[in-house]
Amino acid sequence: MLLVVVLAGGLIALDRAHTATSASLAPQDAQSRGVINAKPCGTQLGFAGYSVALSTAPNAARTLRTSLGLASSDLAPEFLPLTSAAPALPADPAARQWGLDRMQVVRAQSLGQLSTGAVVAKLQSAAGVGAVEPIWLQSSDKRYLSCDYKLKDNPTDQALAATARQALITRGVSAASLDDAGTMEYVSLRHFAGRELLQVAFVRRPVGAPSVAYVVLLGIDTPTVLATARADWYRWEP
Repeated sequence: MLLVVVLAGGLIALDRAHTATSASLAPQDAQSRGVINAKPCGTQLGFAGYSVALSTAPNAARTLRTSLGLASSDLAPEFLPLTSAAPALPADPAARQWGLDRMQVVRAQSLGQLSTGAVVAKLQSAAGVGAVEPIWLQSSDKRYLSCDYKLKDNPTDQALAATARQALITRGVSAASLDDAGTMEYVSLRHFAGRELLQVAFVRRPVGAPSVAYVVLLGIDTPTVLATARADWYRWEP
């Protein structure tokens, strides 16, 4: 239980550092767990940086860094192969179809003290960029909004997570890792290759060890598995 509290508190602290959000717990629960001034659940939680879909032009990542004066360490591929046995994203047809091989995550601190809208505008105007959006792990759409880190308060999310879980296990991720008490589950809407899709994320952020996030993309009208990957959202954490 202590691990769960630390994980939830870590996400809340990260959100506040990026200006925008509320806690995942109801105020009374959050206060009992040591979260000060927790806001009601209902706005987005789980800010994980800014996602940039690069253009197809050669050396687009280098062009973006030069355009904004970013260091090479301020930009990294957002998605990685799901497991060590999985193919590299450029060799994965599903990853290529949805543009995962061209998506980068930008270290938010490298862009200065700007509002979310200002950061998106700045990135969108940079050379080498196709599309930009902030990465939120919790949905702003009430159909998929959950205030429980295991999605127990939203049957729709639970069904989506079950589909995603099976897809990950089939592709080599251990059930024990996904089902661990410290693994948080999120459902959100994001854009990939110009289309809005469901993103289901299983996030583990253990104290003293690297974080890991397994991601499954699903269709909205029919929740078919479209792609799987690991997300490198937490590479800049201390």
